[in-house]
Amino acid sequence: MKKEEVLAQFDGRGRIEIVLRGFRVARAGRIQAIAQEMGYALHSREGRSNDVVRLHFIRDDNPLARRRAEETQARIAAGGPLLLPGGVRPPSPPPPPQPPPPLPPHLRADGRRGR
Repeated sequence: MKKEEVLAQFDGRGRIEIVLRGFRVARAGRIQAIAQEMGYALHSREGRSNDVVRLHFIRDDNPLARRRAEETQARIAAGGPLLLPGGVRPPSPPPPPQPPPPLPPHLRADGRRGR
């Protein structure tokens, strides 16, 4: 399967099955890596023979997996690589800072007193 064919499978559905035959069985690891980047987890792998492998994936709805999928889709749309070199992901941006605590009434500039 070509990269475009594999990507087309991971379109947001809840469950996906990919059957590999012949020499394509050797690409199962790469397809699993693509699935992870697209926000899917391997549910099961059936090897009925050396010539046929059936991969079952389920969509991972964990927020980190969904974020990883969005980042991957954005990277592909920008002309970047599907899989990062060496599988190393750049660090995620830090969470937004917490808002400061409210001022006590005696320090408020508007003169309100705890309404």
